[in-house]
Amino acid sequence: MQELSRRKLYEIEAVSNFKELIDRSWKLYPDKTAFIYKKHPKDTTYIRHTYTDLKEDIR
Repeated sequence: MQELSRRKLYEIEAVSNFKELIDRSWKLYPDKTAFIYKKHPKDTTYIRHTYTDLKEDIR
C-alpha cells in the first residue's frame, strides 16, 4: 500500500491562479455542470451552471 502512494497515478496540469483554473475547466468541459444552487433554501428545483455559463458570468 505504501508503494502505491509514491507512484503517480496520472499526469496533472499545474495552475497558478483561479483564472487559469476556470479557463482550463472551460476548455476541457464547456458543457459540463460547474455548480448547482437553489435561489431559495426551500425551493425544490436547482439551477445548473455550466463552465461556459460561468466563464460568461465572469466576463
